[in-house]
Amino acid sequence: MDDTQKPDTQNATDKKLKVSGIVLNVVGIILCVMLVPILLINCTLIIKGMIYPDEVPSLFGQTPLIVLTESMEPDIMAGDIIVCEEIDVQQLKKGDVIAFFDPASKGSSIVTHKINEVYKDSSGNVKEFETYGINNKNLDGSQAYDRLHVPAENVVGIYRGTRIAGMGHVAIFMQSTWGLILCVGVPVLLVIAYEVLRRRIKDKQSKSDIADKQKDIDALKAELEALKAQQTQSTDSQPDTENKETENKDE
Repeated sequence: MDDTQKPDTQNATDKKLKVSGIVLNVVGIILCVMLVPILLINCTLIIKGMIYPDEVPSLFGQTPLIVLTESMEPDIMAGDIIVCEEIDVQQLKKGDVIAFFDPASKGSSIVTHKINEVYKDSSGNVKEFETYGINNKNLDGSQAYDRLHVPAENVVGIYRGTRIAGMGHVAIFMQSTWGLILCVGVPVLLVIAYEVLRRRIKDKQSKSDIADKQKDIDALKAELEALKAQQTQSTDSQPDTENKETENKDE
């Protein structure tokens, strides 16, 4: 009775281990697919920011920015990541949404607002912009415009609608110590756990295969012993038969 139950229990355990391994593997892959690109982008931007401290770090002319305020809601929400594209300021026009070094903060922060007016110099070249946040209102409910005009040289790029909703919060968290530990350490631990489970399953399967082979070997040995016993019996019975035949002839 015990011998019959053991294989069933073993198979159930193996199935559970396999399922656990598959789940861990899938979770690890999903986390890597989601988080590794963001980590790589963050690391690249941090490194470029250290090498070129006076420039906004970008990748192939695309500058990812984290939106921190509600000034452009509902078009752009606080906590979104937006992508701004490098552009010749001479091509900018009223209605474009641009990212720029805020003159009100003496260029220490970047703001993304919409252009209300484009001002040019006597030569026809763009000199500065009047901008506004679509969600910024005066007390009477009318549109509030930015107090200072944006010099053309302050423009970082144009926003064409590419954004990742809510991922700014994730990016900020990932730049923290706990974020790096969680986003890097957890996937690594999941991969290690999966590998341990996979090896256990493989070892158990190998032991099961060895046991099955040993059973086959034992069965073959038993058959060989039986054949040898039969041959021995037939050999022992042959002289008796011959002696009986000889005695009959003598009579």
